[in-house]
Amino acid sequence: MEQSRGESANFGRLIEQRLAELNLYLQDARNDAGAFEIDIAKIKLDIWMKEAKTKKELAEHEVAAYGALKSDLLDLESQLYDKMETGEKASDELSARLAQLSSRLDSFEKETNDLNTEIQSLQDQYNEARKKREKASTWYYMIIPGYNLYLALDAEINASDERL
Repeated sequence: MEQSRGESANFGRLIEQRLAELNLYLQDARNDAGAFEIDIAKIKLDIWMKEAKTKKELAEHEVAAYGALKSDLLDLESQLYDKMETGEKASDELSARLAQLSSRLDSFEKETNDLNTEIQSLQDQYNEARKKREKASTWYYMIIPGYNLYLALDAEINASDERL
C-alpha cells in the first residue's frame, strides 16, 4: 500500500503539475486571444486614422481649391464692375452727345423751317411779281393810263419793305 500512496502522491503532483500547465496554456491562450483582439483593434484604429488623414487632406485641398475659386470669382466680379462702370460712362457720354445732337437737330429744323418760310415768302413774291409782269405785258392794260406807273411804284414799295 505504500506504493500506492507514493503513486497517489506522485499522481496528485502530476495532476497539479498538469493543471498548472493547463492553466498556463489557458492563460497564454487568453492572452493570445486578447492580444489578437488588441491587434485587430490597432489595425482598425490605423485604418481609421489613415481614413481621417485622407479626409483631412481632401478637405484641406477642397478649402484651397475653394479659396482659389473664390479669389478668381472676386477678380472676375471686379472686372465686371469695371466694365459696367466703363459702360455707364460711355452711356452717359453717348446720352450727352445725343442730347447735343438732338438740340442741334432741333436748331437745324428751326432754321430749315425759317428758311422754308423765307423761300415760300420769296416764291410768293416772285409769283406775284411775275403775275404783275404778265398783266403789264397784256395789251389791254397798256391802254389804262398810269397802270405801268402803278406797277413800278408797287415794285419799289415791295423792294423798300424788304430792305427794311
